[in-house]
Amino acid sequence: EQARRAEWYASTALAQVTHARRIGCASRHPRWSTSYQDHYNWAYTSSRNKIMREIERRDQQLASCGYYRR
Repeated sequence: EQARRAEWYASTALAQVTHARRIGCASRHPRWSTSYQDHYNWAYTSSRNKIMREIERRDQQLASCGYYRR
């Protein structure tokens, strides 16, 4: 289960990063890394709650830049 959660997180993170780059919203923070492996490795050792908080933080920053996920 941890591997599936890490795969989901890494894919979701990269989708958020792609949107952020398109609208000029990504920063140099590791949260906005373009490396699937970096996101996967972080998520593999993180709790479900930490993973969800990180997704929410990206969503909040994207919303502040004018992007809203549908």
